[in-house]
Amino acid sequence: MAISLNQVILLGNVGKKPEIRVFQDGGLMADFSLATTYSYKPKGKDEYVDVVDWHRVRAYQNVAKTIESYVDKGHKIQVIGQVKNNNYEDKNGVKQYGYYILAERVILLEKSGAKSEPQPQNVENPESMAFNDVPDIPF
Repeated sequence: MAISLNQVILLGNVGKKPEIRVFQDGGLMADFSLATTYSYKPKGKDEYVDVVDWHRVRAYQNVAKTIESYVDKGHKIQVIGQVKNNNYEDKNGVKQYGYYILAERVILLEKSGAKSEPQPQNVENPESMAFNDVPDIPF
């Protein structure tokens, strides 16, 4: 039995305001770019050089809702997820290759308020809510 793992952890800054899409079935998707930076000192030089890598990040459902409410351009965040292939044929029949990061978890690293007022949840019968619907207690 082969064992494998596809896990990515990125810590960086959001490049532009996340694009939020709502699907016909009510599903939610957030799409944004994330910049990560590393530095190195070239041989024979006295100064470090910064290199920026850009990553396309997508999130769905609850993670997308968090991004929609709290993440904006420039925010420092940590993304934990998987690398996903985004290969397709363009309209000319040429194969295009790419990838994106499927965010399974987003950690906000800067204190910032909600971008908009949270919308009240529509719960018809609160007693029928499952125990799993209660948010985690932070202690």
